[in-house]
Amino acid sequence: MTINVNVRPLGFQQFKLATVDNSITVVESEDSLARSESAYLNKFYSSNIDRAMIQFDNSNQGHDKVSREIQAHCLQQNLAGLDAQLNFVEAYNNVDFMAEEITLKKQFSEQLKNALGPNNLGLISSATAKDQTLAEQVIGIIGDIKSSYYDVFEGALSKYIEFYKKFSDIISEMGKWVEKKGDNGNLVFKFGELEKVLKNLLKDYTPQSGITNQLYPIDHTKNVSKAEAEKWAKDMGLPASSVLHSPREGDFYYVAIDTAPVQKMIDGLLDKQEIDKDGKVVNTGNNKEITNTQYQAWLAGFNAQEEQIKTTVQSLTGRYSNANSVYDNMIKVLSSTVSTLADMAKRFFSF
Repeated sequence: MTINVNVRPLGFQQFKLATVDNSITVVESEDSLARSESAYLNKFYSSNIDRAMIQFDNSNQGHDKVSREIQAHCLQQNLAGLDAQLNFVEAYNNVDFMAEEITLKKQFSEQLKNALGPNNLGLISSATAKDQTLAEQVIGIIGDIKSSYYDVFEGALSKYIEFYKKFSDIISEMGKWVEKKGDNGNLVFKFGELEKVLKNLLKDYTPQSGITNQLYPIDHTKNVSKAEAEKWAKDMGLPASSVLHSPREGDFYYVAIDTAPVQKMIDGLLDKQEIDKDGKVVNTGNNKEITNTQYQAWLAGFNAQEEQIKTTVQSLTGRYSNANSVYDNMIKVLSSTVSTLADMAKRFFSF
């Protein structure tokens, strides 16, 4: 059973923007507060899935997300201003300056490749056109990697966690649907009630609109080619069955939440509601007497599907964490490049 709570970080950070160069000063929270929070979470949330969900909530509500967004915004603002100054003094017509810029471009390209890793090189191919200035390239890369990579994993994990929370609510109700029957150790489980809520969950997360279940593209009104959808499903650690054909006109696809474990839970129920041709309920699915052995065998299969859902959330959390690291590494490389470019401009044009 999972207990879902909103946890607010005990520590905090403050960001101060200097008036001269818009650099960022980060005031770190005290170590004692961070240690207290960590000890609290480890004490009350021992399962990997609980820790993964809390980590995601903290990352998206706390100072890390704010810091990341401020850094990216300041980089883009500083670069736009620097690029305007370089254009004003006709720096891009200066042979010596352009020779150094070409060298810096090559260094930047190699550093960025190392920061992103071999699996993410496609993220920079469209943003490093040879006819762009270095400033234009960096501005484009900041936006592209955030929207085409980081935001995708963030949005996918957010939807998956919401799905898991609703599933967990169902699990927490199961205790009230089982009761002992007589003195022979048999029991009655209300499979009909479980069937009802599982089908409702399945219905909520298989809409044709994709509004609740579509993980990629982020915009549920858009779809992509089958190859692109399969690529993203693989990157997210999802099975091929999570790639669904779009109901919209054309040969388009999208990546959806994997609801197969829920369907298997429904298929494996030992009793189900039955309705005749007139719409009358002839069996509620709530009265079948079973032995404890039968119950335990069914529960083992049910729990196996629950573990599959948990494993998917944990895997996606790890991939989101990796996206965080990649994005942070990229920001460091970009910041260093911008600083070098600014120093170079000062040497040439006395900015």
